[in-house]
Amino acid sequence: MPVVKTILSIGTLGLCMCAVVPQQPATISLNQTGLPHLLKIEKTQIYTGGQPQGEAGFASLAKLGVRTIINVDGAKPKLRLADKHGLRYVHIPIGYDGVDQTSAATLQSAAEEIEFPIYVHCHHGKHRGPAAAAIISRAHYGFTASQATRILHDAGTNPDYSGLWSDLNEWKPQTDISWAPKLVSVAVIDDFTSGMAELDRVWDRLKLIRASEWGIPGNHPDLVPTLEAEYFSGLLFESIHAAPSFYTDEVKFNKLSLESIEASRGLSKSISNANAAAAESNFSRLASACKLCHKDYRN
Repeated sequence: MPVVKTILSIGTLGLCMCAVVPQQPATISLNQTGLPHLLKIEKTQIYTGGQPQGEAGFASLAKLGVRTIINVDGAKPKLRLADKHGLRYVHIPIGYDGVDQTSAATLQSAAEEIEFPIYVHCHHGKHRGPAAAAIISRAHYGFTASQATRILHDAGTNPDYSGLWSDLNEWKPQTDISWAPKLVSVAVIDDFTSGMAELDRVWDRLKLIRASEWGIPGNHPDLVPTLEAEYFSGLLFESIHAAPSFYTDEVKFNKLSLESIEASRGLSKSISNANAAAAESNFSRLASACKLCHKDYRN
């Protein structure tokens, strides 16, 4: 049965979610080096969280006994580190707008084919990763929609990503998934999607630099503020120019894109000039433009 998209107003969605707010957590929060927002789904062999961070993150996964990593982010999986620690990678990118029919079937296929325990991750580990982990919980362990939705509550999945909630709630296992795409370690994705995924990572590094008053963070001496800001600005420009026409045909998207590009260039210049006040102003301006763009075009 195909995944059915359900359009809900925020108010309606809020009422719906309140009806299934869990009395007890569906997950256990764990603390392992290099695995942000790590959760273990109870009574399963499924972990979910953020992108494994460096060597330590993959070592922690191996320590937990994980055999397969499922990456639902747009960024390219770190195959070398995974292989070093005896881990298989499966790449099934999904969007913030929901889990489409093909992606859902691929997740069901993964649940049937891969070796458990598994770790399902996106970038931050709060939205797409938990949603995919919840679908696998339904496919492999027979979780009900209500039980699976509890996972999103525990993970702190944003209610504004209504497609993730509604697709999980409406999902039903398909009897025939022979048509589903073959599982791959690295999926082919467009330049716009991959660029935006990389921008998320650079933005996180810029936040560390900002916390250090626009200097080199003490615990990240490898981060050079001027280079990070310059990289972000150039990558943003290239990614926007790779955007599909259904975005670039809209006046609002183009206006927000121009605002974000100008702010990113201002941030780069401010950091180069060691002007902390201007850097802060441009950072806030950039954050605001990105938030508005995400609200209308990513959520």
